[in-house]
Amino acid sequence: MLKGCRQYLVSTCAFLLVACEEMPEYQVPITLEPEYTYVPPQKIEALDEHGYLMFNTTALSEKPLHKIYDEYRFHYAHFRCPVNDQFEVTGSIAANEFEDNPIVYENHHFKYDVLFSICPENDASKLNCVYEFKQLKTLPKELSCRVIFGRMFGRSVVLADNIKMDISQLEHAKEYQPPALENSDQLEKAE
Repeated sequence: MLKGCRQYLVSTCAFLLVACEEMPEYQVPITLEPEYTYVPPQKIEALDEHGYLMFNTTALSEKPLHKIYDEYRFHYAHFRCPVNDQFEVTGSIAANEFEDNPIVYENHHFKYDVLFSICPENDASKLNCVYEFKQLKTLPKELSCRVIFGRMFGRSVVLADNIKMDISQLEHAKEYQPPALENSDQLEKAE
């Protein structure tokens, strides 16, 4: 009985140490590029529901967000902008560096992809989001956003806030064009 209790105490203490680990106190200036792309919503026939508009842009930072993300062993990087009492912009910022997600450094800034949608707060289904451009006109002209880094267990930290997003720029977003796959005949000839 005592043996099992000891293991429980050790695992609980380790969990508490991770949860209470000191978090960074950063205020990293981040700006959004004014060019946006969007993914056209697909109609979900089985549910007789519209999909929702997903937007993509680039965040620029003079500080390397991916190094902060790795150093403090964060698990997620959220992008959030409250719109009003009913809607919010939520998404993610690609602050973790992998082989297939290289970090670009250009003009003294690190560049990170941001992917987001505009949905009612706490809408787990995400089926009642903004799915037509005309709905954007009902939103405020400018939003103030923040980037939040966090762990699965433990506190999160606001890494940047007061990031300005101009809603009118979303109305001029270009449609996302996936990269063209090479023709299989051309691949066979190359081999």
